[in-house]
Amino acid sequence: MNEEDNERGFNMRAIKMRLRRVSGASPFPGCRIGGPGKLFVNTAVEPFIARGPINKKGEAILIGAWQQDRWSNGGARGLVAAFSKDGGGTWTRSVQPFSKCATPKNPFTRASDPWISIGPDGRAYSTGLLLRRNSSASAIAAVTSINHGQTWRNFRIIKVDQNPNVENDKEAVTADPVKSGWAYIVWDRGTSTVGPTWFSRTTNGGLSWSKPKIIFNPGKGNQTLGNQIVIDPASGILYNFFSLLIGANPQNPLIFIGVQQSLNRGKTWTRAKIISQIKSVIYKDPYTGMGIRSGGNASPEIAIDSRSGRLFVVWEDARFSKGRINEVAISYSNDRGRTWSKPTRVNPPTGTTAFTPMVRVNETGIVGVSYYQVQRENRNKNNLPVSYFFTHSLNGGHDFKSPLYITGPFNMLRAPVTVSSFPPSNGLFLGDYQGLTTVKDDFQLFFSKTTQGRNPVEVFSTTVQLKK
Repeated sequence: MNEEDNERGFNMRAIKMRLRRVSGASPFPGCRIGGPGKLFVNTAVEPFIARGPINKKGEAILIGAWQQDRWSNGGARGLVAAFSKDGGGTWTRSVQPFSKCATPKNPFTRASDPWISIGPDGRAYSTGLLLRRNSSASAIAAVTSINHGQTWRNFRIIKVDQNPNVENDKEAVTADPVKSGWAYIVWDRGTSTVGPTWFSRTTNGGLSWSKPKIIFNPGKGNQTLGNQIVIDPASGILYNFFSLLIGANPQNPLIFIGVQQSLNRGKTWTRAKIISQIKSVIYKDPYTGMGIRSGGNASPEIAIDSRSGRLFVVWEDARFSKGRINEVAISYSNDRGRTWSKPTRVNPPTGTTAFTPMVRVNETGIVGVSYYQVQRENRNKNNLPVSYFFTHSLNGGHDFKSPLYITGPFNMLRAPVTVSSFPPSNGLFLGDYQGLTTVKDDFQLFFSKTTQGRNPVEVFSTTVQLKK
């Protein structure tokens, strides 16, 4: 499906290349550790992708990672990476040393929350959440690669807690776009009373990381979730975005999007500013009673236009349907986060749930958003049809063009199920986020979908070209 748009004096054609399967059979077939819980073998979920240097042919180095073999009560057997040296044309997989299934000497039996970022020197930084279910221990760890993701080294544990009442969660790493060897990690670390944002950085390419510190304390009874840093390459400002969960009732907290800044590369941070409330609802399929777990209903995804410094945030919100279904909301700031636009809807009003939005901005300032959407056709107790879409804005997020169909409908019921005490975390699971990056004018999508083959969930990539 192609589209033709006329705006600001030029035509834009969105061209989708063919899907390429990136994942495969599990590299951990003989690993029997990690229980209790239900193991979903050969499922590849929650992929993320980063773009590296561009070669002489104009093809980008791409590195992605995902959870391999998801457990029902959190985490996976391990994290698997894949790299492409030809802009996504071909992919080669590698195993990351984040779990015992991957590295027998690693005491942690599960890994989760894969994240990757690549610095200006081509060095890749990859992080993961490490879990040990039999003792409830958790840790934030990092590795690096200097050969485009073929091998991983410098395994470092940034923060570890053996206390079952303390939980590290949802880390994200961001390489500095102008300072080689610098990268920053943020995550939330929760106790029974509070869940502040923690921070660490490296200035020597991941050989060592600074002593972790709290950069935002939400106050007693509150917590942060989904912390992510984006950096303005022109000013050097670090922006940390997160969702702020307020209220003593963890079953139904008030959720807001917050942002804070650092003007000195993480030494000190400003007070947090609230951007918007997340007014999402929990999806439950009327035919099966199954829910869908998606990160966008409790935490935002972010992007920055490196030319102008304009900031963007997307999330799932039910305000456009008067609380009936979640759709994709966007807000943006033109003044370094001081003021924000009123949230508007990205997807067309089809009357069906849209979830897990991702946002990026290409080199010409075009804003791209990818997302899943439940389909109306052929819904029954044995089939929950979902498709994947991409849309773009030519005017800085003011409005979006007709979405480009990427793939689907596929049966969401083949996805692994997550069971947790936090209602938004329950349900069919493809990931709290997916992968989206840019290569010059193009957008590279890196996402999970169910299949009818031996591997119930696979990771795929495709390129959307925007041609004038």
